[in-house]
Amino acid sequence: MGTCEQCGATLQQGAKFCVICGAGVVSGELPAFATSTLTGSGLTVAISTAAICAAIAAGVFVLVRSLL
Repeated sequence: MGTCEQCGATLQQGAKFCVICGAGVVSGELPAFATSTLTGSGLTVAISTAAICAAIAAGVFVLVRSLL
């Protein structure tokens, strides 16, 4: 974790922008891919951000298509 140079907010690891002020974060290394961990009913699943975006896009496509 780091600190935003502009506002002093605590940054999450791998952040590209500050969530408080929106300032860009200069980082020496970029993560291979971001993951989110979902925990529920005793099951923990790590899902890549790309997979989450694909699932959302597929859902939006189905919704729009049903409206036409």
